[in-house]
Amino acid sequence: SALNLKLNAKYVGDRFYTYVNDEVAPKYTVWDATMRYDLSSFREGTYVQLNVHNLFDEQYLHGTGYQNTNASTVLYQLGAPRTASITLRTQF
Repeated sequence: SALNLKLNAKYVGDRFYTYVNDEVAPKYTVWDATMRYDLSSFREGTYVQLNVHNLFDEQYLHGTGYQNTNASTVLYQLGAPRTASITLRTQF
């Protein structure tokens, strides 16, 4: 078939993010989708592809850490929102 669909899920469970394990970053699941259409009938090795990261626009904490060595300031990094890209690939 010229059409290829792929769905991926990444699950991250609850995790501690302080040195004394007194605060928890909540679990999350992020779904990614890819749709590729083969255009080799037009030109060998050619396809167009749509990629969607974070398909359901999950809001989550991707990373945590500290601003300084004495751990007085905890940093939170929000996960990326839904993003999409289109690729057109061919060979010469």
